[in-house]
Amino acid sequence: MIKSTTPATNAKGQKHFRSLAALTLIIAFYLTAFTSLAQSAATVKGTVADAATQKPLDYVSVVLLHLPDSAVVASEMTDAAGAYVFMKVKSGKYVVKA
Repeated sequence: MIKSTTPATNAKGQKHFRSLAALTLIIAFYLTAFTSLAQSAATVKGTVADAATQKPLDYVSVVLLHLPDSAVVASEMTDAAGAYVFMKVKSGKYVVKA
C-alpha cells in the first residue's frame, strides 16, 4: 500500500525536521563551548641557571615534553636573562628540559 502525503502533512514534517535540526545545532554549540572551556591553555615560564654558580644561562635551548611518551610539544630559547616562556600550553603532564 502506498501512502501519499498531503501538502499540509509534508509542511508539518518539514517544520518538525527544522526544529530538530535547530535543537541539534544548539546542543552541539553548547558542547563545543564547554569543551573549549575545559581545555584552557596555560603559560609555562622559568629561568635556566648554572647549577654551580646559580647565574642565569643565556641562549639555551629549552624543550617542553609531554608525558608519558616524551613527545616534543614546543621548544624555546632562553633570553639574555636566562628566561623562557611557553604560551598556550594545554592541560596535562609535562617536563621541561634544557
